[in-house]
Amino acid sequence: MEDIKDNWKVWDQGLLDRRSSSFSEEERDHILKTFIPMWFSADPNYLVNQLSSPNESIVSLLWSLPWWFKQGEDRNIAYRILEQWEKMIDNKTNIMDVHFFYQNKWETYYKNRNFDDFALNKAINAFKKQIEISDESIKEFRNEYKNEPTLPTHKWYEQLAIIREKEWNYEEVIDLCRRAMKQWRWWDRQHRIDRAEKKITVTK
Repeated sequence: MEDIKDNWKVWDQGLLDRRSSSFSEEERDHILKTFIPMWFSADPNYLVNQLSSPNESIVSLLWSLPWWFKQGEDRNIAYRILEQWEKMIDNKTNIMDVHFFYQNKWETYYKNRNFDDFALNKAINAFKKQIEISDESIKEFRNEYKNEPTLPTHKWYEQLAIIREKEWNYEEVIDLCRRAMKQWRWWDRQHRIDRAEKKITVTK
């Protein structure tokens, strides 16, 4: 509980506190007024109230926060939220919260890859991070969705494989697809493997 309260304090000082925030007062007010998840009634004080709650994991609460700001000029707010949020992740953070953090990160940066030169590399790094923890996260997915015929899709493997194929990095395409198929047995990407192997043969 103390760890959670400490995290709230770090976030509060970095986002909400006008004296120490890395955001301008205008940005701060914009964040507080904009972040209102659809399952809550419109409330300008929603984020303030949630940040003061001792019953919420900070990473769990904030995983959707950058989503509200990932387009247009607001994307720079999303970038800074993600940067600050990532500093709060440690070995005590719930693995699913970490998983969804990196999913949110790559979705935000990948969406803006044509607007910011650094965005694609940031997205690729987030893909890799999500893959690094996939052995742990897949166990949690199986526990949570044990009554479902299939597990949720894993776009991080798929999207990174697409990027590598466009870069003609066919060896990594094959490796990614095989790793994904081993972890998620229902996910068949043999056709992508076959295509990559043919490309390798042609280029030799």
